Amino acid sequence: MRIRLIIGIGILIVVLAIIYRVFYGIPFKIMADHHFDLSEYYAHQGDWPMAVKEMRKALKYDPHYVQARDGLAALYDENGLQTRAERVYLKGLALDPKSEFLHYQLASFYQLHKRYPEAIQQMLYCLKLKPNNIKDLLVLALLYDRNHQYPEAIQALKRRLTLVPNDYVSPHDIARIEREMRAPTARIPAIHPNPNSSAARLHPVSGHAATRDQLKQ
Repeated sequence: MRIRLIIGIGILIVVLAIIYRVFYGIPFKIMADHHFDLSEYYAHQGDWPMAVKEMRKALKYDPHYVQARDGLAALYDENGLQTRAERVYLKGLALDPKSEFLHYQLASFYQLHKRYPEAIQQMLYCLKLKPNNIKDLLVLALLYDRNHQYPEAIQALKRRLTLVPNDYVSPHDIARIEREMRAPTARIPAIHPNPNSSAARLHPVSGHAATRDQLKQ
């Protein structure tokens, strides 16, 4: 009798969860998207307070909405509130510790502010989640290079080369770093950096801000 009661309660919980998802989860997501779009509109109009207000509303409806979290952090960062921006990312990672997107965007934030050791740590998290991500390996090599960790930069590029044997970028960068290690000069980073703008939250290598539609690709 007790076993039947436990099974019955379990089935009831599952049914209630499905009902909640159908009748509450979807509308919440729709409202989150609506406020996200409003925030982008206000941002393009230069109305920073309203853009922040709407992005915060999007997160209220969906705390796991990583694009909205990135958008809110970017708005704070653009207006010189780096501490708040970092806090937004860290709160998101507390909710979604396996979010490769948030780890990457936080790495981008740290890189833009020349906090290379912290950026490296976030990229290592990304590669722990997806070990064979060739774009992340390229970004990691850039960060090592900027932090003057040249052997580690070469190692990341060689690892990328094993995954993409016909890659023409990595051998060139490896050779250049090795030359400059032997005869240090005024160094140029081995890999093209992302544009130095706090307004940009970037795809690896692409050099343009990520929108929600692009992130769905």
